[in-house]
Amino acid sequence: MPKSICCGTKIIRFSGRRRQCVGCRRTWRIRVKKRGRPALRSDPRLIRRVLIQKRSLTEIAQRRKISRQALSHRFLKALKTVAPQNKLAQPTSGELILLVDGLWFKFKRRPWVLYLMALRPIEEDTATFIAPLLLEGSERMQGWQAALATIPTECRVRIRALVGDKFPGCSTIARQNGWVLQLCHFHLVAQLAARLGRRRPSLQARIIRQETYRLVRAGLETADWSRLREILGSLKTLIAEPVTPISYKRVVRGFIRRYTDYHAYLTYPQLRLPKTNNTSEAMGRRVRDLLTRTRSLSSPKSLKVWATEQIRLHPRIACKSAPLPTN
Repeated sequence: MPKSICCGTKIIRFSGRRRQCVGCRRTWRIRVKKRGRPALRSDPRLIRRVLIQKRSLTEIAQRRKISRQALSHRFLKALKTVAPQNKLAQPTSGELILLVDGLWFKFKRRPWVLYLMALRPIEEDTATFIAPLLLEGSERMQGWQAALATIPTECRVRIRALVGDKFPGCSTIARQNGWVLQLCHFHLVAQLAARLGRRRPSLQARIIRQETYRLVRAGLETADWSRLREILGSLKTLIAEPVTPISYKRVVRGFIRRYTDYHAYLTYPQLRLPKTNNTSEAMGRRVRDLLTRTRSLSSPKSLKVWATEQIRLHPRIACKSAPLPTN
């Protein structure tokens, strides 16, 4: 016979759903009733209005005549209710290309990185995003290794190429997995364009920067090895000039040292590689625009929930292969 917790004495029946301790006469319910006000049902219409119709939480709160904090709480509850029901889409079959990008955020002066990953079948022109991973700290190779470990095994074994900017450890990760590495042209060109100089440099320095910029762009596009060799030689001569800034030299040397990674789309035309990771950049802009519009970037937890649900509702983005030069 069970004993009471309070006195360890006999328990007797005290009406239908209550019991009583014989020692101290304390009574209790056999099924504890939940206390507090009844929980409100989650409203999936909020998700559609915010994520699809792109309405702000402030506007909806004013229409419903409630505070924005209350509506934000209801919206987060709706996200948590709907998110487990919606499975992220995955490519069905065929060999795949992996496109990656890292989004930087700060919480309490500490860096956080949201690792975005998309898979595109080689024969198609649409990339499908999988669940992102949010990690504390700066972008590093260990973070990308942890992010890539979350890719489903049935998809990871079909990956043949990696497309991204020059993030830490990209060459090592591609080599360890036997993937072809395609570095983003846009990031390289943007770095050179930003260093053309806002101040007025001397005429000689301006001419050298502009010529270096033109040669790098030509080197990214040419498929003629003899022409590429001439471009690389000219670039080495230009960056040896004392008027060339050190930051400009560093970027150009990176291109000279790793030009094969920028030419993977020419070396492996059968993979139909894109020249940039603008697909991942586009998803990053969508996430940032959503967080700016809703002003919901309050914690890493909220960032993870909002970003994941955004990807669940809009998992696919166009990703066309780079056109091959005719020369």
